[in-house]
Amino acid sequence: MKNLHIDIYIGILMFFTSTYFYTLTLEMPQDPATFPQLILTVLIVFSIIVFTKGFITTIKSKRANNKIDRYLNDSGRPLVLYISIVLYVISIDSIGFFTASTIASAFFIVFFGVRNLRKIILVLLGINVFIYALFVWQLKIYLPTGLFI
Repeated sequence: MKNLHIDIYIGILMFFTSTYFYTLTLEMPQDPATFPQLILTVLIVFSIIVFTKGFITTIKSKRANNKIDRYLNDSGRPLVLYISIVLYVISIDSIGFFTASTIASAFFIVFFGVRNLRKIILVLLGINVFIYALFVWQLKIYLPTGLFI
């Protein structure tokens, strides 16, 4: 397991996550499900490509008796981002869209290095006002409320 290229792990994780979310779209009405199904199909294809590339790289490195250049422990930041996005999507139903989006956006802003509290608050406020105005007021689409607003 230690001598496997990182793309093998990422490909497997992407494949199972995308497949899981694709199965959730099967419960949606036909027309609204089309776009997520298209995106998830593309992600499934990409995950297979990433897995295959990692597998081929692993085989080539072992045949040439070379050290594999990217292990699982070298991918901390992308893995943290991926896991946090999955947690964000899962938490939307339980704590509500606006609460989950505010927490996730704040995390991503700080994760990418912004430390100015005033900027963070202004961006979070702007994102929430824009989404509320567009989806709730204009399009009359009510987003999940969960435990919090």
